[in-house]
Amino acid sequence: MSRRHFKIYYKRWDANIGVGVEEYTPGRPSEVKMIASVFIKNNISDYELLCRLIDTYCASDGPRKIKTTQLVDRYTLDHLRTRYPDVTFRRITGKQYLGVKQLSHDALERRNTIYERFEGEDEKYEL
Repeated sequence: MSRRHFKIYYKRWDANIGVGVEEYTPGRPSEVKMIASVFIKNNISDYELLCRLIDTYCASDGPRKIKTTQLVDRYTLDHLRTRYPDVTFRRITGKQYLGVKQLSHDALERRNTIYERFEGEDEKYEL
């Protein structure tokens, strides 16, 4: 089973959180497999937020790599690594997170959640 790759960006605004989640296949060019623009109406801790996102949008039986711009403290990161031993957490910077950043802003503006998976679109064009 191959490793699945995700990017996560979240922004807190008042008592709300906007989250952008993207599943992609690495490479040049990378291929986006899923996007989610998630709106959360209550203010929760970084640990609870990341656990909820991993369980809901990054679920997998195999290894996963999750990239995020937010650096959580070492204590929280240790708890995440204990709860999810098959997940590798990395930090992304610069242009790598612009797509997920836009998804998080959209969630805060719309105040609802949108989820879309792009896998299998090639299959419907087969003759």
